[in-house]
Amino acid sequence: MCTSAAIRHYVGNVATQGHPDHVLAVSCIGMVFPGDELIVKLRHISMHDGNIVISIETTNSHGDKFLTGSAEVKQPTTVYVFTGQDSQEPGMGMDPYSSSPVARAIWDGADTHLFASYDFSITGIVRGNPKEKTIYFGGSKVKLSINSI
Repeated sequence: MCTSAAIRHYVGNVATQGHPDHVLAVSCIGMVFPGDELIVKLRHISMHDGNIVISIETTNSHGDKFLTGSAEVKQPTTVYVFTGQDSQEPGMGMDPYSSSPVARAIWDGADTHLFASYDFSITGIVRGNPKEKTIYFGGSKVKLSINSI
């Protein structure tokens, strides 16, 4: 049981990104012997209500199955915004910022998040209209460059 709990804890931290309550079920179907090396395999098998369903299989080094199960992982909300050709201009959206507390709260919330996460101000970009700006999403390997003409 200790090994089963350890595997469930591992899957909860790795596959479900720190949400062990998303592990739906695990079943022990074999025995673990002292000195056994266990191999945990996680595989994306399907989707359910927008969540990824992952199968869990643990075997020993001889290929004997010890544990099987599944986990359902909630996905982060993702938004793709395509502004369209020639639909932007310097300062666009700043009039409502000045006149609407709701618009100001949305802009300020976006600024707070983007500055804390990626060290840039979206309102600074909108107001300043820089000719070039490099933003590092996820570290220096992933870059977004904004170039305007």
